[in-house]
Amino acid sequence: EESVYLVCTKELESFICDSIRSIGRQPVLFEPCDANEMPPVVFAQIKVNVASLRADVLVSALSHCSRTDAKEKIAQGFVKVNDQILESNKTLCNNDTISVRRAGKYMIQDVDGVSRKGRLIVNVLKYQ
Repeated sequence: EESVYLVCTKELESFICDSIRSIGRQPVLFEPCDANEMPPVVFAQIKVNVASLRADVLVSALSHCSRTDAKEKIAQGFVKVNDQILESNKTLCNNDTISVRRAGKYMIQDVDGVSRKGRLIVNVLKYQ
């Protein structure tokens, strides 16, 4: 809980350890470590009920906002899909990673089924 792991090249390792002493007003201390010491990625599994796999619909469901607000977040560059800033609305697929600023990072797993009203039930992993 008190640690952050930063992955960098060997050339940058000494520079980061020697030069960076604070981030904002928070003092920090970087120490080199082996990649095997990094903790595994932890996910929480959630299910969302959406009309389609369009990005604005999923952003709306995952960040608990309206579709209009989701479209504004996309237009402002607050949404990334597979580490690329989403510039226009698009349909997402299985294993796409979607990151919404101030809401979290998610990985779309698969469509679990269809509700009685024809909406999709999507399994999503939330990065912890």
